[in-house]
Amino acid sequence: MNSKKLFIIPVLFIAFGAFAQEANLTVKPVTKKKYDLNLNSLTDVTQTMAGMEMKASIAYIVKAVMEIEEINSNGDFTVLSTWKDIEATSSVMGKDTTSRAENLNVVMKTVYDKSGKIIRNDRMDTLGSTDPFVAMIEQLARNVKLTILPAKTTKKGDTWRSHTNDTIQTMEFSIAMIIDVEDEYSFAGTVTEDGVEYYRINKSGPTKVSGEGVQEGMDMHIEGTGMSESYSLLDKATLLPVRMEEKTGMDMSIIISGPQSMAIPTTQNTVTKIKFSEVK
Repeated sequence: MNSKKLFIIPVLFIAFGAFAQEANLTVKPVTKKKYDLNLNSLTDVTQTMAGMEMKASIAYIVKAVMEIEEINSNGDFTVLSTWKDIEATSSVMGKDTTSRAENLNVVMKTVYDKSGKIIRNDRMDTLGSTDPFVAMIEQLARNVKLTILPAKTTKKGDTWRSHTNDTIQTMEFSIAMIIDVEDEYSFAGTVTEDGVEYYRINKSGPTKVSGEGVQEGMDMHIEGTGMSESYSLLDKATLLPVRMEEKTGMDMSIIISGPQSMAIPTTQNTVTKIKFSEVK
């Protein structure tokens, strides 16, 4: 009987100790700190058209440098990000294509509040460009967002929500897409990787997309729904991300009206991984 008690007590101690983890989840950036950003994204697409199933995959590898430019007294902070290199690989119906561009230097200026939510996101170099790589890298840059935090002391297991509604111009279509996202975050406590402690934040929630316009003389309407799951590892001092990984699955319908009217069922699955490394 005593041996059983000795076995049970440490387990209860460990469980209570883990439950008691708490942290002030307010972003605490440091002025002039720089970070290398490496983004890897893979999207698999399946479409059904006229009874035929077509598959494609698109992968991006992108490199950028982020600098904390300014921190205001109310906790808002400004980040300058310079998006440098991109490699794009596509595989469509068995045909593989890889292309690269270096030193594009697309500069974005982003203002965040103390929770990590974007207040403003502007491109600094306003000169027009017909380079498709510039359009690719700008779209990817606008979609990189920090983990939204509650900006208060939070216990392990606590949850909070965020809602975003963005209008973006996609690379795939020449029409504006409305992306509506409802996310639930949860604080998973402290984790250790390679001897370093991080805070882990989990996130999941539904996504809706919609858009309509004219492409190649035909009216086009797009609707879709999906779910995303992700996690972030945060630096315990600054609460900025060290690593982020997200998986999103979407079921969409592309409805085309015109000389050839049709509905194209589409599924899309995307995995995005982002790594931030402080520049010493």
